Amino acid sequence: MNTPPRSFHFYAFITVLLWSTSYVFTKLVVDVYDPSSLAFMRIFVACVVMALVLAANKTPRPPVREMHRFILPGLLGFSIYYYLFNKGTSLTNPTTVVIAIATASVFTPVLARIFYSERLKPLGWAAIGLAFAGICIMTLWDGAMELNIGVVWCTGAALSLALYNLLQRSLSRSYSPLQINAWSFFISIIPMLIFLPGAAQAVVVSPWWKTAIVIYMGIFPSAIAYLFWVKALAAAPKTSFTTNYMFVTPLLTAVLEFVLMRQFPDAPTLVGGAVILASLALFSYAGRKG
Repeated sequence: MNTPPRSFHFYAFITVLLWSTSYVFTKLVVDVYDPSSLAFMRIFVACVVMALVLAANKTPRPPVREMHRFILPGLLGFSIYYYLFNKGTSLTNPTTVVIAIATASVFTPVLARIFYSERLKPLGWAAIGLAFAGICIMTLWDGAMELNIGVVWCTGAALSLALYNLLQRSLSRSYSPLQINAWSFFISIIPMLIFLPGAAQAVVVSPWWKTAIVIYMGIFPSAIAYLFWVKALAAAPKTSFTTNYMFVTPLLTAVLEFVLMRQFPDAPTLVGGAVILASLALFSYAGRKG
């Protein structure tokens, strides 16, 4: 892969920006699309997009003997993650969802240390701690975080995403971001086919604009965002350099809520967001220090 090393900043930011929209939009559709139906629809739409892009680019298919390498990334990054994320979102408030999913940025460097012997300098760990503190400010300032079963589902989603981050990084040594995402999505749709009848029923009864939102989430926060995410992880010197961008998600979500729903960010969001941005500056400085 010939992705410039510093380009991971751009790809990572665009990814978390697109992911942030899913926090806002998921809450708008879970009353019609249950967690399993929504997960199926997002993956199905992403598969259609990926198939079209593969055909347009005439991208070669991985050898059959290599297909097993896409099974775990497909299950962990899409099938399992989307279901757990949607389930958690349906059971708790968006503030809690954001902090739970952001823990993937903590799980990832810990797992990378265990499996890949990646090491972070003290400044790197300090940046992660500072970012998590920023999220805690945003969620606990007014006692907004509610500890319920939704937290368990979302934390499981974060762990699933962290494992996906590590698995796809190993694939990036042999395959392009397009191949990794496309074939991971294709495999992930297989176990989700059991939810096809429920998804079809949801399409029939759903208002057109909610189905349009679901299609959007399948194209942008799913297909396109994960393509950029793989590019970012492949270009970054260490996995954690990219995953730390996930801590920006709460801030971006608050901004999107203001733009789309005219809800102005409150004091916890402004203060916590400033802390998160400071953590990114620290993490970038740690990266330059080597």
